[in-house]
Amino acid sequence: MNETRQAEAVRNETKALDGEIRTMLAREAALWMDAQRELLGGVETLVGDWLRWQRDALDASSRSMQRMYECRNLGDLIQAQQDWARDCLRWTAAQLRTADRGTSPMARKAASRFVETAAAPAGELRLAGTRPRSGTPQPEAAERAGVE
Repeated sequence: MNETRQAEAVRNETKALDGEIRTMLAREAALWMDAQRELLGGVETLVGDWLRWQRDALDASSRSMQRMYECRNLGDLIQAQQDWARDCLRWTAAQLRTADRGTSPMARKAASRFVETAAAPAGELRLAGTRPRSGTPQPEAAERAGVE
């Protein structure tokens, strides 16, 4: 009889928490979907820029190759090669700076989302009215002990 009452009490607590857990999962799923949307939007911009840079680099390289082909002496050929190499290094540096400007905000935003999630109360998933099992380390106890 006592076991039946305990089982019924557990079922009632489970039903009460079911709605809360579903709400929490839906909220987390929405946050994840928003993060994915923002990330993919940033990646789309970076890829589009990268493709434009590649097209520009190919056009410039084609012009440089044509210029090298039309050279009549060795000095002009060496100058054309140096100009082409200098331009390639400039494009690479510009691409790295632009890519860094694009990825850094995305990385900071993703990191801030993880920090927000980690800062959520530790006991959110604990059953209402229940105490943690004895012997289970608690975050507060671990902080006092200096464990991370």
